[in-house]
Amino acid sequence: MKKIEKCKILFSILLLLVACGKEEAKLQETPNMRFLFVLGDVVVTDASGAKKNVATGDSLAFNDTISTATNALADILYGETGFIRIKENSTFSASQVEAGTLLKMDKGNILVALPKLKAGFKIQTPTAVASVRGTTFNVTNDKKGSRVAVTKGTVSLSPVKDGAVLENKSIDLANGQKSPLIDEKMVTLIASNEVSLDAIEMTPEEIAEINDALKAEIPHAKKAPKNVRKKQSDEPKITDQPERTRKTKTKASHVSSQGT
Repeated sequence: MKKIEKCKILFSILLLLVACGKEEAKLQETPNMRFLFVLGDVVVTDASGAKKNVATGDSLAFNDTISTATNALADILYGETGFIRIKENSTFSASQVEAGTLLKMDKGNILVALPKLKAGFKIQTPTAVASVRGTTFNVTNDKKGSRVAVTKGTVSLSPVKDGAVLENKSIDLANGQKSPLIDEKMVTLIASNEVSLDAIEMTPEEIAEINDALKAEIPHAKKAPKNVRKKQSDEPKITDQPERTRKTKTKASHVSSQGT
């Protein structure tokens, strides 16, 4: 009997270790984050409460809280090609969850351009959460409420009430759509089925404003990769340079022969 009990205990420990290993593997898939460019007063507070001014090239760790002052700005490289622009008077924290990366945004304005991701990516405000796997979108949050606008791809948007995500009230925002301004009063009405959360079509001017803000070059800023600063063409790139060179030489030889 004692041997059986020992075997049960050892088997339970083994299952726990396997589960922890799987969880760790999931977390390791989350891309790293690094500051590409910092303008003005940008402060990071780590999990211990220690604060430091951010400089270009610094890494952003999970459980850090980032704050930008008036007239400040920070560009973050997410993984190898993802791009996050934190505008002035913004505060958010970064955490690693099983689904991927979660940015909790207390206030401010964030522009995001992401490729297709293996792990998920979410931005949560006090009244809404936007979930994506690869898209370009803008999230704003202030005393009036939160708003999400999408210029490329699709964002799943859910209202948040008292910290709880109302997934049964979620909607998809497609390319060229935005949400209404979501405040606590609206969330209460959505939760009680008195109003619905509906997508709003954006004007060409609104779309252009977001895209221009994302692609805007900052003087003396270190440039982000081209594929996160502007929309890439879906057409295949011409890489057959030797073939083009041979054609040029052939054409030149043909002209030369005609001249003789």
